[in-house]
Amino acid sequence: MNITRIGLLFGTALLAAACEGDNGPAGPEGPAGPPGGLDPNLSATDKVITAFGGRPVLAGLTSLGATITGDRAVLDEGYAPEDGATAASRFEATLQWDLTAGNLRLDYKRNVAFPFPGMYTYSELLRADGGWRIGVDNFFGAPGGPLSSERWGSARRQQRLLHPELLVRDLASGKITGKDAGLGVIGGVPHHRLELADAVSPLTLWVEVGTGRLTKISTVENEHLRADVPVEAFFSDWKALTGGVWVPQRAALTVDGEVVHEELRTTITANPAIPATAFAVPGGATPSLVAAEVARGERTHQFHEMFSAIGIPLDGGQTTVAPTQLRPGVWHLAGGTHNSLVVEQAAGVVVVEAPLYAKRSEALLAWIGTQFPGKPVTHVIATHFHGDHSAGLRTFVAAGATVVAGEAALGLYRRVFAARRTIEPDKQATTPRQATLRAVKPGQVETLAGNGEDRVVQIYTVDTTHAADMVVAVVDGVLFVSDIYSPGIPANPAALRELRQAITDHDTIAVETIAGGHGGTSTLQELDDLINPPS
Repeated sequence: MNITRIGLLFGTALLAAACEGDNGPAGPEGPAGPPGGLDPNLSATDKVITAFGGRPVLAGLTSLGATITGDRAVLDEGYAPEDGATAASRFEATLQWDLTAGNLRLDYKRNVAFPFPGMYTYSELLRADGGWRIGVDNFFGAPGGPLSSERWGSARRQQRLLHPELLVRDLASGKITGKDAGLGVIGGVPHHRLELADAVSPLTLWVEVGTGRLTKISTVENEHLRADVPVEAFFSDWKALTGGVWVPQRAALTVDGEVVHEELRTTITANPAIPATAFAVPGGATPSLVAAEVARGERTHQFHEMFSAIGIPLDGGQTTVAPTQLRPGVWHLAGGTHNSLVVEQAAGVVVVEAPLYAKRSEALLAWIGTQFPGKPVTHVIATHFHGDHSAGLRTFVAAGATVVAGEAALGLYRRVFAARRTIEPDKQATTPRQATLRAVKPGQVETLAGNGEDRVVQIYTVDTTHAADMVVAVVDGVLFVSDIYSPGIPANPAALRELRQAITDHDTIAVETIAGGHGGTSTLQELDDLINPPS
């Protein structure tokens, strides 16, 4: 089963047909809807409220419980840019949601297969006053504690999208209002488009004209690499709970048309009794929220949810720059999970790696401006296209830097640099520049050299299973590499051998020190000792 191409729970037909104007083949007949026909003269709002059970039933929904199984994928972490989402983890979860108090608890058992296999058992408490994590949810073994405001915002937003009965409950109570945005077609079936105001971007409910049944919710969010992207939630296999509220037993999320999350609710309960102790924070601590960080988590909610689902949470804005000078004019910039290399040349500065997001790149540029006043960044080298290593490139393009990257990624980067970014504008959105790209082709060495005594930067490809466009950069005996070797972090032996082979193939380019896109630094001898441990 491949989550990048089909819906593991939905099957091909629903997701393939779930775009406006698509008249694809009909899928199997679904379960019967609520009894009785709908008055065709009802508004779209009244139709969808009726299909969920009606105003009195929705008003009587005060809590929700569910047991869930599902699958998770990540975008832009595969071998080639065109590969789509990569299947990453399977999970079991128990949901307890006190709608009156606004408290939500999710208990997870998550089996991560990519990129680092592991089993995690943990709980997320998403209380009205803040979040807390119980247990270990990450590859690094960091213990439970406060949940970042970004993650609180992203997790609650995801659950709101996956549970449309709660959106329609708010619609029925008048807490939110809907605007008729006209008709659309999904799989040949006419739908009302009911637009709801939202802090990130309007949520459009696609409501079947004849039944009032909700097929999907569509919106737009920020994705750090791809910029503005469509995010859609799909629903099927409807069931009436005790008390009369109708809920979907199956739900899925797509980002930019790729399936990233699917789940099956094996049990769903309306109005279960939930003890207050379910939301108790260990040790009596009090969680807290920072509104600006909550909003950031909501704007880019799938970034946080994707990386937390693979045991590598990337919450918190990484804007600290911790420099280490490796050679005169050569600096390894750490300060978070992702590193860069900066090289001073006579005419400017070369940067290797623009990871994570625009704010990280802005922090790097600020450090460069202080350290090398008056010198522009002439080039930025992208080691590979994976979103956590390339999503800051747009900021350097806006600063006038030429992008140097493996040939296989240039098509993706051209689309990325030209994309609209309105949800979370960056410098390329506010002061755009035409991007200049320079390819590094397999078997060739690209050289960045200025006049006279400039430090020469040499870039060549690595034949690796990690990414089709992988390159390394070497200057004054320092080689910068991302992912396939992270000094100080447990390594994949096969990836180490791939890197060593590339260094051997380019043995006229001296390597003494290896600086990681993650972790720290090592010597070439230390790499050799990892591959062939001394006896």
